[in-house]
Amino acid sequence: MKRLIAPALWLVLLLPCQEVRAQPAQEQRRMEEKARTALDPTELAILKREKRLVVDYGFWTNHLVSDFKDDDNDSNASDATDLTYSLDQRFWLRTTLRPPADGSYENEHSVYARFKDKLTWRDPADANGRFDQDGPHVDYLFLSLDLRPCWIQVGRRLFNVGQGIAYSDVGDGIEFLLASSTWSLMGLVSRTIPHQGNVDQSVPGGKNSGRTFYAVEGRYLGIPNHGVFGYVLFQRDDHDEDPDDLSQDYEYNSEYFGMGTEGKLFTNLRYAAELILETGNGFTSGTNQERSVQAWATDVSLTYDVQLPTHPTLSGEYAFGSGDSDRINVTDTINGNVVGRDTNFLYFGYLPTSYALSPRLSNLHMLKAGMALKPMEGIPLFKELRVSADYYYFFKDEPKGGIFDLQASEADRDVGSEIDLTLSWAILSDMTLAIEYGHFEPNDAYPLATNNNIDYFSVGVTTTF
Repeated sequence: MKRLIAPALWLVLLLPCQEVRAQPAQEQRRMEEKARTALDPTELAILKREKRLVVDYGFWTNHLVSDFKDDDNDSNASDATDLTYSLDQRFWLRTTLRPPADGSYENEHSVYARFKDKLTWRDPADANGRFDQDGPHVDYLFLSLDLRPCWIQVGRRLFNVGQGIAYSDVGDGIEFLLASSTWSLMGLVSRTIPHQGNVDQSVPGGKNSGRTFYAVEGRYLGIPNHGVFGYVLFQRDDHDEDPDDLSQDYEYNSEYFGMGTEGKLFTNLRYAAELILETGNGFTSGTNQERSVQAWATDVSLTYDVQLPTHPTLSGEYAFGSGDSDRINVTDTINGNVVGRDTNFLYFGYLPTSYALSPRLSNLHMLKAGMALKPMEGIPLFKELRVSADYYYFFKDEPKGGIFDLQASEADRDVGSEIDLTLSWAILSDMTLAIEYGHFEPNDAYPLATNNNIDYFSVGVTTTF
């Protein structure tokens, strides 16, 4: 089958490349994280072959239909994002040089490449029409060198620190890892990839980002069933405005100091916790004065695997990102910090925060409780069918400040609540069905004109070859 897929891929890669229209930022990132998680095993696949030089490859594709209702919290206004269909195709190739059979050394080196092409259709259309095409382009391309006890990876790949909140993104860079059985020390330098979207959408011509990340992270695993970690991350912003704005600077430089722990409290009870301090400097909106940044974030989660039929899993999580009382927009310079120190937590990683509202962890407290199980595990066909329900409650840190959803403009902490339902079914070994539904009910942080419920629904089918 793979021999037939490879030529078909090159036909896909020859499709014309068009301008990419912006998607809702958090929804786009959530879909990307799901794809990366599904494809993670292909980077580390154990190749059981006799040859020293082994080439393996595969094809991953996802068909997704999604629908938003009242994405702007206003039932009287037309939805900017409504019905969407996307076809996401990724081809991966891994070449591995295995150690010799005589056992003279154990080092294994590899090159991993992944190519992406994504076609999206939307209704309603905008000025660019109904169709977007993201690609074809290089998704990942990196070299892995096993120089035990040191490992080096260089090229385009996912870089992250801690649990991935402060920083987790695909970039061009290099990572060094020095490790033993009880500790590890990692260092990285990475650069945002060309044409990557800028988190600050107020920068003139700022659709492209220009940021460099430097990090050092240490982990200790010498405590049975527990691990601790700490890191320092520097983010340096050198993007250019186009055209230049002589009245406003947009540069935002930040540092992140994180520490955390993860492991098991009991046999079936897992935990994870992380605390982050952000410092740095940015510029105020309008006055163009440089101000210091001091912000905080934390994330604590518990997961309990119940030893009962259907294998229920109970989970709880609390996450917090500090806010700034005079910020309207939590990511942009314009309508951002106005006076004094900027206490808004601005980060370059990812944390799942529901389907419908899907806010960033800025000026926000999030409480989450969930349950998942396999209701028909006794029936062979439905053995891998899993359902879950998650409840979220959101409230502001600074009631006068804004959150990622600009509609929550009232000086009130109570943002609202959401219930998410998920069905995931591995129909075959190479085919998975996923159905997701999210219902968000806004509360007093929203004005009466924009306090209607938001509903999200999607159906996706993923195949691998």
